[in-house]
Amino acid sequence: MAAAGKNDTAFWEGLWTRDGGLQPGTAFDREVPSPALVDAVGRGAVLPDRLGKEADLTALVPGCGRGYDVVYLGKSGHFGAVTGLDVAPSGAAAATAYLASQGVPEGVTVACADFFQFDGVPGGYDLIYDYTFFCALPLALRPDWGRAMARLLAPRGELITLIYPIDASRTDGPPFASSKDAIGAVLEPAGLTCVEYRDLPTALCHPGRDGKDGTSASAFARWVHA
Repeated sequence: MAAAGKNDTAFWEGLWTRDGGLQPGTAFDREVPSPALVDAVGRGAVLPDRLGKEADLTALVPGCGRGYDVVYLGKSGHFGAVTGLDVAPSGAAAATAYLASQGVPEGVTVACADFFQFDGVPGGYDLIYDYTFFCALPLALRPDWGRAMARLLAPRGELITLIYPIDASRTDGPPFASSKDAIGAVLEPAGLTCVEYRDLPTALCHPGRDGKDGTSASAFARWVHA
């Protein structure tokens, strides 16, 4: 990432390597793919006019962590190529090892790369999925995030944002407070518009991210080029 402080490479590498290494199910690692992503793809609510009808769709998961969402998309049968990104070398290595353990198809990979400098595939990605990447960035980087998303998204593609934490009382991070308005404030100037927004029920949230504690809810949104 192109920032110093809590969101630079050294910070995230430190999270992955301290105390013997980040273990599955600890810190931000949830051990399974996002329930909301599984639901949306399973119902055909993602790329509704193209999913299952076009071969070799491409997908990108920036800030992929151990790669649970990458594996899910890669094994869904809908995408010819899926790329996960992580700025921490140890994070990318952990994701690569996890992908290998799950027997993903050829074309499902993880890159250790700076999202803001990442070139992606020619023509852009058909699907980009952002769960806890936007909320991990310092606020000053959010406009750059919006411009990079617009650049990396194919003309007919969709950006899916799982918006978390929706918590107006949060003043520090990561994770930094998020909302549809906060995301729209940087995506709309970059030329992306929201075509679906909905609050997520408990069943489609990772445990502890459903707002039942009164502070940290999650929502689902789809964005396309205007």
